[in-house]
Amino acid sequence: MKRNKVILYAIGSIVGILIYQIINTSLSQPGLEQYEGKYEEIGYFRNENNTGPVVRVLAIRVLDENPAWMKEFADIQPHSKYGKTHVFFFSSDLTEKVELSPKEPFF
Repeated sequence: MKRNKVILYAIGSIVGILIYQIINTSLSQPGLEQYEGKYEEIGYFRNENNTGPVVRVLAIRVLDENPAWMKEFADIQPHSKYGKTHVFFFSSDLTEKVELSPKEPFF
């Protein structure tokens, strides 16, 4: 009987540690704050269609021209199964806002 309790407590402890690790890892993931100072959003478009393809278009002014962070930034943008997200990066020389649309060329 004591052995069953020890095994039960051991399994409970292991499950508790695993749940803690999963929650801790999930809540400590970096977000968009890791890109602060590297970009400025100069345009955003999202169509109102929630039942069909959702189209998101972002225009980003690049303050840091390293292509590695740009790829990561584009990859973490919201996406959906039945839609597309397009991210366009512009030079820091562009100072005005960009008007975006859901059809190509998008700007």
